Amino acid sequence: CPIFQLLNVSTHGAIESHSNTDDYLSSLACTWQINAPRGKKIAAWFDFVHLSPGNYSSVTVIDGEKGSRAIGRVDGRDGRHFLSPKYISTGNVFIVTACTNIYGGVCRISEALVSVAAVYSKRQADCSNFCTISENSGEIASHSNGCSRQRYGNNLVCSWRIAVARGKRVMAWFAYVDLEEAFDWVALLDGDGDSKSGLVVKVSKSAAARFQSPIYVSTGSKMLVKFKSDSSVSGYGFRMHFKTTESTSNGSCLEKSLLDAGQTSGVIYSHGQMDTAPYSPNMSCSWTLPVVSDRYIHLLVFNLSIGSGDVLSMYGRWNGSSYKSLDFPGWTAKRVLQLFSTETVKIDFKSDGLLESTGFVIHYRYDEYCTSNKRLTAPSGQIEVHSGIGFIKHDSRRHHQDCRWTIDQAEGNRIAIQFAEISVAPWYFFITVLNASGHQVLYLDNSSNLTDILHRKIHINSNLVVVEFVSNDTDSTEAGFRLLYKTSDHFCHNFQNLTVKSDGEIESHAGAGATRHRHNTTCTWQINAPVGKRIAAWFVYVDLEKTYDTVTFFDGKNGSLKIAKVSRPAYTNYSCVSPKYISSGNVLSMFFSTDVSVANTGFRIRYEVIESPASKSCGSVIFNDSTNRTGSITSHASFGKTPYSSNMSCEWILPAVKGHFIEVTLRNMSLGGGDCFSFSDYQRVCDWYWLCNPFAYWASNASTLLHIKFQSDMQFESNGFLIEFQYTSESERLTTPNGTIASHSGHRMAAGYWMNMQRSWQIVAPLGRQISAWFTNSFVSLGSINDTVVLYDGWRNQLALLRGGFSPEAINSANRIFRTSSNRMRISFTSGNLQHPLHALGFELEYTWSESFCHGFKLVTESNGELVSHSGAGRSRCLSNMRCRSSRGNNAPDWTVESSSNFMFVSYLTGSSFGASHTSSLGFRLKYQYQDAGDHCSGVRIIRNESKGEICSHTNAGREIYAIQANCEWQVVAPKGHRVVVRFTYMGVSEKDLLAYRYQVLHGNSGEIFSHSEVGVRPYLDNMLCEWLLVAQTRGYKLCAQISYASLQSANDTVTLLHGNNGTLITAVKGGTASAGHHRPTIFCATSGTMAVIFSTDGSGRALGFRLRYEAFAQWDSLDANESSALKVSLSTLSAIFLVVSAAVVAVVIYKEGIVKYSGTNSVELPNEAEHDS
Repeated sequence: CPIFQLLNVSTHGAIESHSNTDDYLSSLACTWQINAPRGKKIAAWFDFVHLSPGNYSSVTVIDGEKGSRAIGRVDGRDGRHFLSPKYISTGNVFIVTACTNIYGGVCRISEALVSVAAVYSKRQADCSNFCTISENSGEIASHSNGCSRQRYGNNLVCSWRIAVARGKRVMAWFAYVDLEEAFDWVALLDGDGDSKSGLVVKVSKSAAARFQSPIYVSTGSKMLVKFKSDSSVSGYGFRMHFKTTESTSNGSCLEKSLLDAGQTSGVIYSHGQMDTAPYSPNMSCSWTLPVVSDRYIHLLVFNLSIGSGDVLSMYGRWNGSSYKSLDFPGWTAKRVLQLFSTETVKIDFKSDGLLESTGFVIHYRYDEYCTSNKRLTAPSGQIEVHSGIGFIKHDSRRHHQDCRWTIDQAEGNRIAIQFAEISVAPWYFFITVLNASGHQVLYLDNSSNLTDILHRKIHINSNLVVVEFVSNDTDSTEAGFRLLYKTSDHFCHNFQNLTVKSDGEIESHAGAGATRHRHNTTCTWQINAPVGKRIAAWFVYVDLEKTYDTVTFFDGKNGSLKIAKVSRPAYTNYSCVSPKYISSGNVLSMFFSTDVSVANTGFRIRYEVIESPASKSCGSVIFNDSTNRTGSITSHASFGKTPYSSNMSCEWILPAVKGHFIEVTLRNMSLGGGDCFSFSDYQRVCDWYWLCNPFAYWASNASTLLHIKFQSDMQFESNGFLIEFQYTSESERLTTPNGTIASHSGHRMAAGYWMNMQRSWQIVAPLGRQISAWFTNSFVSLGSINDTVVLYDGWRNQLALLRGGFSPEAINSANRIFRTSSNRMRISFTSGNLQHPLHALGFELEYTWSESFCHGFKLVTESNGELVSHSGAGRSRCLSNMRCRSSRGNNAPDWTVESSSNFMFVSYLTGSSFGASHTSSLGFRLKYQYQDAGDHCSGVRIIRNESKGEICSHTNAGREIYAIQANCEWQVVAPKGHRVVVRFTYMGVSEKDLLAYRYQVLHGNSGEIFSHSEVGVRPYLDNMLCEWLLVAQTRGYKLCAQISYASLQSANDTVTLLHGNNGTLITAVKGGTASAGHHRPTIFCATSGTMAVIFSTDGSGRALGFRLRYEAFAQWDSLDANESSALKVSLSTLSAIFLVVSAAVVAVVIYKEGIVKYSGTNSVELPNEAEHDS
């Protein structure tokens, strides 16, 4: 593609990444500017896209002059099935840029196929019979919609005559070819087609052949192009470009052109005047590239195009093979060819007197093998045994190799290495990596697993790394290795002066929290904020050897007034929050020091620039509502904005309320040195207190006032604190049908309950009801043996007693459901006066009126409904000693079980043991529905003299299941001389889901299919096999589909999309961890108006299924942004064919002298005497 190309257009045209079927090149940057007449706009869209994976290669569409707004971008992540919108300019200028990047720092040829074509108009229809083209350049195509978009027609015979000015010649080449091989062809003739015209070439290639077109040159000013197709198979046609060229070159062979003074690189041209003329007839040229000691020869052959009867021969020891000749005879073409030789290279080129072409360009370079004692000081780079890694083996003459590289970086850095490629001899090789101390970091030899080491990044805590490679194999040689390295500033060092205006982070070393810091380290950071500002710093992570490795904060420069000294191992910091260390001015310093022994994983410190305190006002008590039962207290009025002030003295009093105690939760607490907080007489904390959990919880006795005090001295301030409080009733009466009871409000925050607590709850249900209660998620956590939870049946009859100390009784009761015999339950909670462990977090209990559980005997007379063990069936456990029975009269349940009479009896019993070895189940749900037995077929039915009709197994076939033990027969009698044609509109066996096991044909331009009727709600079945054939209703349209929801269990549960016209794969979506509930909606398109969808599952597990939407589009239509993101269509109910097979369940027999026999044994028999029509 061109670096820049200006296109002035009036109607239409096309842009391509490159002009043949080769891969495009890496490191390209191409730009096209499309100019339309003034007052016109330009519409452009991508007709075909195939870029290398990821975002390394991309195409961008820009609206307007250079530098204007980008309105579209496509890269390798969009995939080959990308449906392009139409990009429309606001003016008369479009700019298209294409970039193919360098991957991994090495310029390589991409593995993509034909990559991208941006089309900015439609073209003419099929080719005409004959036309003459007198333009100096242009394009010829088999048909307007060809080249990977639509097939050409049958029985075509087309001719184009290209006539240019006298003295000029015609140069032509194919950009794309896809023809039915051996039967359809395109031919180029030298001349205008008369008897004197000679055949230049006849091409009959399919796209699979990946035909690389040479450049065909006429001997005169005319060339005839003929295209012919037969009456059967057709391909996607061809597209050919042509232009005029000079008559011939001067016929001279050119000498090698050197590209550097050291004569290590150069270029060879097949002939002079390459840019304007083909090479001459009867040429004979030779070039020799002698081998140089410790180097090999690297060749790149560009734009190779050899005419008929001509030949290019290259002699060398190519890519590690034996010495041989590579010959490129007539009509050979290569866009790029890369070769390596470890011997002298000889190049011969000869042309005869017939048809010529454009020749070739060969770039060559003498590359080095490894050089001993090479020192690398760049912050990143690569090490290679030789520069041909991945292409050639190292020289067998150099089997005794000893290579050494030293990566030398500045003090305090560390180096990461990674093998990008490695392929060494199977015997007698050694790769050793050493650090600055000479200790071995990595060692590889013939016994190492090279697959494991490939692409794995290895971090070395050293600023100097030595890599050694030794090969002593006298027989085998391989390609060697390529090693990438990168340097990072790993450890802190000496003094760092930081001038900041906002926030940032400091760490002891790169990888803090994962790798260990160095011994004997002394580092200082000085943070300078703007004058008038202050700096707050706090630990995000800290793990230092206690006492010996420390971080010291200074108010001002290092060594000035010390704020705090911190030395905390990681195990002391679980769920703890660091206080904020705040400077009094605009400078804060931190000093980090380690000793010679233990090294931990270091620290990370966040810092921010803040304002000075606004006032010395204490915070106030704020109630959340008019009940004055909940509220909050802050340390100072500007809490959350600025730190508190010095010399503050604040006190808050929460009054006692009869029958209540006060629960207090302390959040976001950060106190400076010398500052203290106290909570009545129970708790007092001071001086850079680390708040753990990250909160503290207390409860105050109801008989006393709650005093909260806060004092700050005149030195260091911090952020203060937030207190949340609530008054909790010591005794509550609960009359709701269900609810939750907790020992205290802090239980869910992992905050323990307080000592000397006494609480009770009374649950009252209406008369005749009972109450059931259970501990939520086994949440029973009591500390001391004096801490108890007691459940009573009524007010005094004890149901259960749970004591602290983690007794077996408390643990076993966590799985139990307690049920009263009356309509009342009382729960009592008492904590003793002994200090209990912090992990004693109290309890949480749920209750419900027992009407929510089945009980006794019920007569059900409704025509349909549901029977459940209890209202939480499937989520919560049922009760012990349950006795539930149900019966229904005059009906039969619609479930996997069917009653042969009009009565069914259901009984459910549960056990009474709830010890450690037994827990209750999650119960059951059973749906039932009335069915009239008269709606089902029975006996023999004879159908006469009806021209058409319908036969059903039962009235609601396809919606409800048929009767058990049915035995039905139909006899269809047609008038003499007529035949009977039978087509199934539905045939199926329902097994929980009526849409399982089926085959269905859907005609329509839009619709939706799904795995089963309850997608996303209930799982599908095991061992399913469902097939759909989607057929577009409008002829000439193509189908596109989008999986809007997918939840598949195992890798054997798949949704497969196939092209309907040839059965080839479009895509397959599989289950497993990649499924994860929801797939990103992606649009897949078939090449025709038919698409097949197959859904299959195994028996290893179930998920929630899939939902797929489809819609038909004209072949040249594009989806706009709304259509491509939604495809919101509804499923049309059309006539379809269902084929449902379930072994030994259903048997259907259709008689017409043995037409077809089909049974549930998954087999189809077609007797020889049977008549059968499609």
